[in-house]
Amino acid sequence: MLRVSDRFISSLLMVRMIIFLASLIWGSIASVMFSFSVKATVSLHSVIVSSLLPLSEDEGGKKSFFIESLDQSLNKSRTQVDSVEWLIEQLRLALALRREDIMLGSLNRLLAIDENNLDGLFYQANRYLLLKDIPNAQLVFNKLNQLSPDSTQAQNLSAQLSLFNENKKVYQSARLFARSGRYEEALVHYEGLFPHGMPTSRLMLEYLTLKGKLDNHWVPVRQKLEALNEQYPDVPDFQLALA
Repeated sequence: MLRVSDRFISSLLMVRMIIFLASLIWGSIASVMFSFSVKATVSLHSVIVSSLLPLSEDEGGKKSFFIESLDQSLNKSRTQVDSVEWLIEQLRLALALRREDIMLGSLNRLLAIDENNLDGLFYQANRYLLLKDIPNAQLVFNKLNQLSPDSTQAQNLSAQLSLFNENKKVYQSARLFARSGRYEEALVHYEGLFPHGMPTSRLMLEYLTLKGKLDNHWVPVRQKLEALNEQYPDVPDFQLALA
């Protein structure tokens, strides 16, 4: 009986020793974790405080230079997007793509800068032509012609509008000849309609496509089509003409 009690007491002492050692180990681990947490908190606090403290003259100069450079870049980007030259380029490409929706936004910005801009009026009238709104296109032409009757924009627009008025039948005949394979007769009509050259890239494409169908004309026509694709990149119809 005594022997059993001794064994029981020994086991109990062993259990208490294990619990004591475990508590020591856990205390050490908790102490390390707490220390790390405090250090991390202090480091974060130092970063926050340092960001709120006044910068040194050298640091302040670097920060000021960075902010000024960023502002200049943003202002330059805004200026470029809203510049007259950039807007006209967007209109030129949008017209070649026949995207009147893209033209509208650029036109609004361009004419807000200069309501009498000759290129702006030219592209505004061409947008109306894409929409088959001939009366409004004519009104814009009247304004353009009043501002600068001898300008290239006015002359080209006059030639375009004639296709919906006095030269409508001649233009229809030219396209009919082209569809029926009478290419030479079609070309005569085109050259008679536009003695000073094709007023738009689309009409130039029609003309070159016809001319390329004639014998011994493909090489020079191809060169002009390549130049047209360089001036108006990524326009599917222009790319297809070279295929």
